[in-house]
Amino acid sequence: MISKNAGVVHIGRFLTPKQATKISGGFKGYVNYVSRKEAVKHVDNGFFSEYHEYMKDEMKSNGLFTNELDRATDRDKEKLKSLFDIAEKNKSVLWQDVFSFRNEWLEKYNVYDSQTGALDEQKLMNATRAAMNIMLKKERMEESAIWVGAIHLNTDNIHVHVATVELTPTRKMMPNGEYRGKIKPKTYEAMKSKMGNFIMDRSKERSMLDELIRKKIIKEKEKVSLAKDKETKTLFMKVINELPNNKRYWQYSYNEISHVRSDIDEISKRFIKKYHSKDFDEVCKRLDEEVKVMQEAFGDEKKNQYENYKQNKINDLYKRLGNAVLKEMKNYAYAKERNEFGRGRSRVQKGTNKKIQTRINRNSYDTFRNNMAALNAFKQMQKHMDKSYEKWKSEKEFERLHGIKQAHEYEIGD
Repeated sequence: MISKNAGVVHIGRFLTPKQATKISGGFKGYVNYVSRKEAVKHVDNGFFSEYHEYMKDEMKSNGLFTNELDRATDRDKEKLKSLFDIAEKNKSVLWQDVFSFRNEWLEKYNVYDSQTGALDEQKLMNATRAAMNIMLKKERMEESAIWVGAIHLNTDNIHVHVATVELTPTRKMMPNGEYRGKIKPKTYEAMKSKMGNFIMDRSKERSMLDELIRKKIIKEKEKVSLAKDKETKTLFMKVINELPNNKRYWQYSYNEISHVRSDIDEISKRFIKKYHSKDFDEVCKRLDEEVKVMQEAFGDEKKNQYENYKQNKINDLYKRLGNAVLKEMKNYAYAKERNEFGRGRSRVQKGTNKKIQTRINRNSYDTFRNNMAALNAFKQMQKHMDKSYEKWKSEKEFERLHGIKQAHEYEIGD
């Protein structure tokens, strides 16, 4: 389904070599078709029936461009035709893509000026390259495919034609001997999304949105203790008591804590309401603007998808904030465990110290008693030695005196 109000519309089809020969005179004929400057009355054999309005009666093309070339010369064109001819002989599929734009939408993003007719062709070519790179990557044809594009200005809507082939086909061979040409719908969606987002270039606005979420709300959470805040402390403690013992599971997205995730979200809501109500309102305002921008670019038929973008951003905010809450809970639990361990250790240490002191006192008394016994023994030994010494001295004095007396007696006798 194509939205007429969309800023960018994408249509993709493919041709087998047999179909291309019938419709365009082969792959080379299609290269001539997208690059021609003169009007071509093309016979519709059915393949172009649904998007004939985008391709018929082409009056003007500004030439061919490729992934490497901004403007193909005549020599480049001949080489491209030769490569497309090789691809056709190798039975490659020819993929045809058309990106059509609402001119007012291009003008809004300074790509087109309706007053002067000026067109930023460089931006359109680069946007096409970005979209085609997405296609080749998702379809795994980065190494095998080449493509050529042309910007056409002759209809009410500026549009780009792109033709893609594989020089050496890598797609699955079908039972009829032809290579599979179908492109996944998600690939087409990604191509259109890349084309539109490249032209709009909302990177600055989205960066400011992310900064508002991460730095204004998430980062500021570090300054608030939810364990002490009167609005959250009761619920904070309730969640901690219900979390699993293994703290590795204390992550917002883990299934092990799914039973408390709604309570964590409620803590986040209370935090936002009390500290960042205005910031959150600004986030919602910016998200609404992004939804509006996407609707203008891609149409109304996928409005729910754009609303999902808004909700996903809000969910991401709660996920990040939830992990910040769980981080505080983890730190709180660790601190509590350290305090309990410290008190237990203090009690053990106190009892141990008392035992050690008692042992020291007992050892000191035993040492003192032993020292006193040794001192008494020494004194007794000294007293005994003193008596022995005095006796020895008396005996020596006696012997000396007795010896002198004997000497006199000898002298008288002689």
